[in-house]
Amino acid sequence: MECVQQSIVEKPKKSEEEASQLFKIIQTEMEQRGALEPFVQTFTTVKPAPLLNDWTIKTIRTPSYKASGATAVSELRKDLNIEMETLFKGKMESCS
Repeated sequence: MECVQQSIVEKPKKSEEEASQLFKIIQTEMEQRGALEPFVQTFTTVKPAPLLNDWTIKTIRTPSYKASGATAVSELRKDLNIEMETLFKGKMESCS
């Protein structure tokens, strides 16, 4: 159960870190492009800025929790059934 909980906590953190790194790279490139534009406009003989990465095709895989969620639900069901049986047996004994 702890493994499932740890997995549920760690996977989003990893995705968030990857997204943060990509965001920083994109932000840096945008700043570079923004800094170069005034010079390119002023000096028409200067070469245009080099092409930057095409970020339209980048993706971040989001974690899938199907297996870990199903395992957690299964464990909860087992625990609940045990608790219900114990409670039911206790009530039946008190009624006798």
